[in-house]
Amino acid sequence: MKKKLFYCMALVVCCLTSVTTKAQESEEMINAVVNVTEPGKLEDLVPPEIWEDKVGSLKVIGNINGTDLRFIRRFCGSDEYGGFYGTNLKTMDLSEAVIVPGGTYYIHIDDKGTVRDYYVPENAPELLPDKLFYNCFTIEKIILPKNIREIGIGCFFKCADLKEIVIPDEVKRINSTAFGACINLETITLPSKLEHLGGYAFTHCKSLNNLTIPEGVKHLHMRLFEQTVKMSTINLPSHIDEIDQECFFGAVALEKITIPEGVELIPERCFEYCSELNEVTMPTTLTSIGNMAFKDNNKLSKIHFNNSLMSIGLQSFMGCESIERLDFPNSLEEIGNEAFRNCKNTKAINFGTGLKSIGELAFFHNNSIEKVTFPEGIMVVDYGAFAECIGIKEVELGKAQPELIQNPFLGCLALEKINVSDDNQKYATEDDVLYSKDFTKLYCYPNARTKTTFVANDALVKVEDVAFWFCKNLKEIEFSPNFTTMGMRPFWGCGNINKITVKTATPAVTDFNDNPFESDNVVLWTSKCQLQVPYGSKANYEASQEWKTFNITETSGIQNVTADNGVRVSAEDGICTIENIPTDYYLAQLIDMNGRTLGKTIISGNTTATLKVNGISHGIYVIVLQGKTGTCGIKVKL
Repeated sequence: MKKKLFYCMALVVCCLTSVTTKAQESEEMINAVVNVTEPGKLEDLVPPEIWEDKVGSLKVIGNINGTDLRFIRRFCGSDEYGGFYGTNLKTMDLSEAVIVPGGTYYIHIDDKGTVRDYYVPENAPELLPDKLFYNCFTIEKIILPKNIREIGIGCFFKCADLKEIVIPDEVKRINSTAFGACINLETITLPSKLEHLGGYAFTHCKSLNNLTIPEGVKHLHMRLFEQTVKMSTINLPSHIDEIDQECFFGAVALEKITIPEGVELIPERCFEYCSELNEVTMPTTLTSIGNMAFKDNNKLSKIHFNNSLMSIGLQSFMGCESIERLDFPNSLEEIGNEAFRNCKNTKAINFGTGLKSIGELAFFHNNSIEKVTFPEGIMVVDYGAFAECIGIKEVELGKAQPELIQNPFLGCLALEKINVSDDNQKYATEDDVLYSKDFTKLYCYPNARTKTTFVANDALVKVEDVAFWFCKNLKEIEFSPNFTTMGMRPFWGCGNINKITVKTATPAVTDFNDNPFESDNVVLWTSKCQLQVPYGSKANYEASQEWKTFNITETSGIQNVTADNGVRVSAEDGICTIENIPTDYYLAQLIDMNGRTLGKTIISGNTTATLKVNGISHGIYVIVLQGKTGTCGIKVKL
């Protein structure tokens, strides 16, 4: 049974106010209406039941000031210091109230380290004041004054039980953090006239499940939707001028988004940690995607780039593990450092014709790519751009002439070959190995090259940075007579090499402090690896910082020679070996070009003989074999 209760109260200043209350279905809770005719007197006019926690809904009519707002805060669950104030009031209706200046402060709190009193401002009659309902723990529904056109900063921040807010349709501005941390707010209808929605407006609204932003909003501010853990759908205006950095940061329930036309930049960290985001539609006006814009969106699988996009920033799609295909537009010029790092399921990449640069580690650990084809106009491929992409088998460089910085393909364990056009003016390949056009520089030795031995081109001067990175199949290397220089860590992880042959008396050097032969146990590996050096240069290599730990052996410097009669001459470690000697020869001699005998040995019917050649200077010499029927001379070069 419903009861009607009427209250009449006389004010000290002779102002009359009428108060009407109606019982709810439960006799314990009533609806109350208070008509305030003088600002500041609300405390005296409310029915006694509100102090007895028997009022479930309170409507306030008339002009109210800061003093009245202090008590309205209490009825909504928070005192003037932002502390908890227990109450059973669930609905506050201010639709016919008008907030006016005057009275005391309505809240006194620490604001970013500064204690501050908040008063109703003098010259803002259409503003719902800043922090008005801050920390009002128990209120569930608030109906705002009809004359309001702007909602202040943090107005409803941390209204933990708030589920519904009725906002006048004429409101044009909602300022920052207005509804932040309203953890039970499930739905909200934004005014159709809205033009400004401040940063962090819905941050940590953990129950909000969808939102439509009116067409009048042209600028989306920072972290509007952070930790909106249930909001899977956000309907944006059809045209937006600007989106702030981190705007959708942490919108962890958002599943798909259509970015409005007019947007030219998706700024830094804009959609970072949108862990459920799986589909993005880009506008035709977009020219740039900022750093970390879509970082760690591991369900993002569908993304279409329009032919307006020019740059993709640092780590912009890093960790987007579900992207299977990347088709870049011809307008794209730059892919930033680590832009697609750890996109482990990307199987195909099509670069547009306009691409100029690929940044450091841009596609690092993209394990599903099998082939990379570069556009002809590309200018830079930076360090490790495709490092440890263990699925890449083939690289098509074609006519492209980019600067390759520190082996972009290091650690591509399946890489078998790099294809270069004969018309390429900067690069060439020999035996599947990438060189400079003149073969003086070696850039990349494919990890999956099946041959276990490698003989460098005779023109080779320098092995570039990390050129042989973890080439585990390689067991033997022979360098050219011109080899003098090594870049940074060129043989890092090549611990299976057991023999290296160098042909220069002066050891090749590196300008870096790192050991060029670094591996898991570099001392153990190099001590077992034979380093064969030219005759007379062992001391040089033993004194070399780069080479001193190897097992160093000398050759005599004699070039292997086979004479017409089958006699073969070779040398190693200062010993000249003569093989296949006919049985009628009995003496072998080493003679210089002046006819002086420098060494001799008796053959005595053996088919093999040796001569010591230690200490003999470089030059042309003759091995003379003497026999019963004549002599045989074999010219050799030390």
